[in-house]
Amino acid sequence: MLASCEKVINVDLKNSDKRVVIQGFITDESGTVNHTIMISRSVAFSASNEPDFVQGAFVVVTDLTEGKSDTTLEVSPGNYQTQRTPGVPGHTYQLVAKVGDETFTSTSTMPDPVPFDSLYVDSFSAFGGVLHQFTPVFQDPAGQPNYYAFQLQINDTLLNTIDAWDDQYSDGKINSRPLNVNDEDLFSGKDTVTVTMYCTEKAIYNFFYTLVNATGNGQTPANPLSTISGNALGYFGAVTMRRRVLIMP
Repeated sequence: MLASCEKVINVDLKNSDKRVVIQGFITDESGTVNHTIMISRSVAFSASNEPDFVQGAFVVVTDLTEGKSDTTLEVSPGNYQTQRTPGVPGHTYQLVAKVGDETFTSTSTMPDPVPFDSLYVDSFSAFGGVLHQFTPVFQDPAGQPNYYAFQLQINDTLLNTIDAWDDQYSDGKINSRPLNVNDEDLFSGKDTVTVTMYCTEKAIYNFFYTLVNATGNGQTPANPLSTISGNALGYFGAVTMRRRVLIMP
């Protein structure tokens, strides 16, 4: 009864057709800011994990509220940079990207910013090591739906996951939810941790929420909810952005 057998099962995994992937934010970050729209193509899971950047695309970002258009510059393969100053809360922005014979569009309205009051860390022993949780402190505006996205940077490493939250159960309250770190090996003893808080539209929240759920929690992998029309993957969003930096002892 203690014996077991193994059988090799060959699964015929079929690659899907390549699709255009667009990623980009327009933010209200102060100062002279250029925003980058990254365009690539999806790659087969059997291929190397190197991005297939799209060069020579025609990318225009338009402030529909003011009627001003900005034709981007391709500053590196697949990276298209705006030439204008930061976005404005309440303004609606449109992205038009032409890749060969295909045209992809997306529209997003920048929400009002929410102040990012402070940031603190809890450190505790577990599993023979030390784990860290970072909690952003902010007051959610009452009586209206709000959507947030958070990204962590530890020293020079930007974590490749984004936490997406809504205020369904925290409307009008002070936030008490922590951000979890998925790579404790990044800490060296004297660390600088940066947390970026984005206030987003529901469509952007849905993209990152479904992205996290599609790549974890034991669920069947699936594409997240794209905000780009024309059968492209990815997101384009007008967001407000606030940062807090924590120097760890």
